[in-house]
Amino acid sequence: MQFKDKESSLLFLKYAAPCASNPEEVSKAVNEGKVPEIDVEESFPTAANMLRVTSKQMDREEIDEEVIRNYFWRKHAEFLKENKVENSKLLECIVMPGKVTGEKKIKLLNGEIREVETSTALNTQKGSLVTMHRNHVCETISKEHYRALKDTLENLELVKI
Repeated sequence: MQFKDKESSLLFLKYAAPCASNPEEVSKAVNEGKVPEIDVEESFPTAANMLRVTSKQMDREEIDEEVIRNYFWRKHAEFLKENKVENSKLLECIVMPGKVTGEKKIKLLNGEIREVETSTALNTQKGSLVTMHRNHVCETISKEHYRALKDTLENLELVKI
């Protein structure tokens, strides 16, 4: 699997870190701007396969940031829904947009307030819009990205607002 550049590798790891066997280690490296020595194919086989499929569907030769977001924001959620993951786990596993409300606190799209366990979205301030995967803040996003992810989750009927 070929990432377009270092930024794409880091973005993938921001989303995948909470699923790693050593999430704190991966997050620490990513926060330092380093791509850790990790075999993506072995550590994240489903994500690696789905990224390849998604990049082909998008007619991309390499895995870039748009492919990564398309996978984590849409394909990952579709996969979980199709495989009938139980609701409590589904809301934990899907990538949700949220707003920073305080130190280590995120108000998710559905109104739920969650405490953040780890973060690769450095320098998030109160009011920042972010994505969250498994109680892990992945990245700061724009209002447009927030709306796009909200629309995706609503269209998939995964979140009731």
